[in-house]
Amino acid sequence: MMDTESPLTNIPAEGSLGLLAYGYQGIVAWRAARGSAWIEDRREAMVALALKDESAEKDDAPHSKAPTTKPDPSLRTITVTIVSGLPRSGTSMLMQMLVAGGMSAFTDTEREADPSNPRGYFEHEDVKALARDSEWVKDADGSVVKVVSPLLPHLPAGPTYKILLLSRNIEEILQSQAAMLDELGKDAAAADV
Repeated sequence: MMDTESPLTNIPAEGSLGLLAYGYQGIVAWRAARGSAWIEDRREAMVALALKDESAEKDDAPHSKAPTTKPDPSLRTITVTIVSGLPRSGTSMLMQMLVAGGMSAFTDTEREADPSNPRGYFEHEDVKALARDSEWVKDADGSVVKVVSPLLPHLPAGPTYKILLLSRNIEEILQSQAAMLDELGKDAAAADV
């Protein structure tokens, strides 16, 4: 029998990775559980970290410092529409709707349609390597691209992004994941939500 209590009603002050699956609602609930004192704690921690980094910069040799990524001026003219969310949150369906509405999709034919997504996944293999390589962004100018939400921070600075972030009930996502894995003949991991 499933526990009917929502994880958003019993949140520890230190948080929980499970709250990430709730997106914005999880963040709001976590902040409410922590109260406002955490803001000052965070400021103090950031000041301490900045002082530590400043001290380390003086001590380190110039070649040991990690390079900073500056926006590529050639990317400023690029506009990309991003469809994002957790897997099984409806990103493929939204991609279908945008393409039907006249947008061009940045996709390849690597992942074929299957019973879980009979009209296709609308993915591009290059996007999966976004954390290591973002050269494909230039080729996606004017198109709509599917990018899973954990990869969003790796989008390069410079282009204009229009991001459509999908939110779906986490229990529905887990049920959809389980159904897809069952269809593929794989065992779904037990989910404790």
